[in-house]
This record gives sequence, structure tokens and C-alpha cells, in this order.
Amino acid sequence: MAAAAAVGRGCGAWISRVWTYQEIRLAKKALIVTADRIYTWDEIVKNLWQLVEDDDDGSRQGGPPRLSRFYSLYLSMAILQYINETGLSLTDISFASATRQSTYEIDYARSLFALVDLPWDPAWKTSAPGMQAIYQHRRQDASRLVAMYGAKRLKVSPRWAPSRLAGLEGTVHGDMIWEERGLRGMWYRERIASFTELVLGKGRRAMRLFLSDRDCDLWCEVLVGADEEAETIDGFKKAVGDGRAFLFCKHQIADGVGLERGTASQALVVETLDGGQDGEVDVLFATALRAVQGESSGEQSSVLLRH
Repeated sequence: MAAAAAVGRGCGAWISRVWTYQEIRLAKKALIVTADRIYTWDEIVKNLWQLVEDDDDGSRQGGPPRLSRFYSLYLSMAILQYINETGLSLTDISFASATRQSTYEIDYARSLFALVDLPWDPAWKTSAPGMQAIYQHRRQDASRLVAMYGAKRLKVSPRWAPSRLAGLEGTVHGDMIWEERGLRGMWYRERIASFTELVLGKGRRAMRLFLSDRDCDLWCEVLVGADEEAETIDGFKKAVGDGRAFLFCKHQIADGVGLERGTASQALVVETLDGGQDGEVDVLFATALRAVQGESSGEQSSVLLRH
């Protein structure tokens, strides 16, 4: 069962480290040592794919490979294969880092620098300036991650961007444009008239947002990330009280959308600016719609998410 031992090693804590992605992705020949032989990484990936194709326990039932009981394991290994001269996008890194963790906050940025071909500045003491450098280096690439949720937003410019690439969920958006003052794009928007806080258990938080200035009984429930800071939530509460809080979605908010129905939609919670230019907003946090009641009649408009 040497192959099983090798795969078992791949499923352990080692493969979920943030540094592992760099170590394997840039290695021209990664080796896995088991009790009785040595495997190359490519061999492991090839053998796992064969297991996916040959899977006959009924789980696939003639369906696509992703239904195989081995597919998730295959994907977690295949995504780490040597990149050669192809290069990596920030989207590639975020998808491959969905479950990656680090003991040290700074490593969420430091572990990526070889992957994006940037030098790390030893004077940086947190991940923030590192992520800022990555986003500035890959501007249009970074803009695709604007609505990815699972991490708080960056405290420095660009403040609409995720503070790390690990732990993100959602889909990317390729229609955003990086401008001098911010990120330009088309969004559906609804004013957040009021809200109530919800406790989902196991430390998870959510809010029910009552939307619109119209009497249409439109509300949605959104997830609140575990790492969202009290300062951000306080700012959100003040923005709601001042009538400056909005929910932005790429699609029309509609009844039946929500995580529990398998149709989650990403969203941004933003605030308009006191005395600011029309159409410019600050992003407070990114989220996913957990449930929706009612239907929005808002129109899509061009908005600038300030850096």
C-alpha cells in the first residue's frame, strides 16, 4: 500500500500549509518518499487520475469525473504540479489556496512572492504591504478577485481587495477596470435600510439586511466573516444609521437565491462617502447571500470602488 501511504502524506497538515504551494509549484521534480519507494509528484497525480477514471463503486453513476470519490484528492494534488513557463494568475493561487493556513499572518503574503516573481522587503512586518505590492504588480489580475469572500478587506490600498488569497470563496469577475482612483464596474445596488444580527452556531455570524427605500419587504441574509474586525462592523452600523450603506451584487437580487438552495450569490457591503463624488464608494466587506426574500427592482449602474 505504498501509494496509499504517499497519498496519506499528501492529505495531512503539510499539504494545507501556505508554503507548500510555492514549494511544489516551483519544484521541477518533487518527490514523495514512502516506506518502500520514492514517487514523483507527477506519478501520484497520474495514478490518482487513473483511479478517478476507473472508479466503479457507483458514486459516479456514469456521470463526470468530479463525481468520483477520488476526484477531490486528485484535484488537490494536480493543482500543485510544476508550472514550467506557463505562469500563475492570482485566480490560480486563490483557488489552490482555498484551505491553506498559516501560523504566522505575515506568511499569507510572504509565501506568494516567488510565485509572482517579486522580491520580499525584509522591513515589512505584516502581510498588508506585501499584498499591496502583489496587487499593484498584477492590477487587472487583482481586479478579478473583487467579490471573492472569506477574508476581510485590505487595510491599505486597494481597500476593495481581499487581505489574503487563502480561504477565499466565490467566482471571479473579468469586467472590472482599474482606474487611478479606484476599480470601475457595473453593479446592481440596494440601500440597506436596517439590519438584525444573527447567530448561526459554531461561531458563525450573519446579518439579515432589510433592503430598499420602497415598501416591498425585500430582505436578504449575508454571512459575516470570522475575521471581520469590530471597527469594520461599527463602521457598517454607522453607515446604515446615516443612510449610506448599500448592498452591491453583480446579478439582480431575487427570491430563492441563497447558500441553502445551492445558488449563493456574492455581494459587497459598501458605504457612500460624505461629501464625496457621486458614484464613488468604500467597500466595507465582501459576503455571500445566505437567503433572500422578495425581489429587487434596482438597475445596474457604473460605480467606482475607491482604492
